[in-house]
Amino acid sequence: LLREALAAHREVVRDCQAGRGHERHLLALSDVARRRGVELPIFGDGGWQRLSTSVISTSGLRSPHVASFVCGPVCAHGVGHSYLLRPDGVDLTVTSWRGTGPPADAMAREVKAALAELQRLVEATPATPRSRL
Repeated sequence: LLREALAAHREVVRDCQAGRGHERHLLALSDVARRRGVELPIFGDGGWQRLSTSVISTSGLRSPHVASFVCGPVCAHGVGHSYLLRPDGVDLTVTSWRGTGPPADAMAREVKAALAELQRLVEATPATPRSRL
């Protein structure tokens, strides 16, 4: 199941890297329209409201030239998860709006516990390379 989940995630990442991450394009379009005072019907039918209130927003990078970066939440009651893949591990950052939604520190503790469990499972699998988590 883990291998299937990873394969599906890789496909989503490839789509985003190829410019097929529709949420990002719509977010940019809504921001430009808002700043220009233009109302677009696509943002008034309720669908955009549902799409733009993702409770968990993630973004990742893999570059030796980036020291750090942060992805913020996309709604007031959400959290942002940033991850920077490094040759020897992963840097993770969790963010949230102060005073709303789940606090970032509580979410970070849960992510840390989940990663420890994932590392244990990966390393217990025969013929699997050591996890970078």
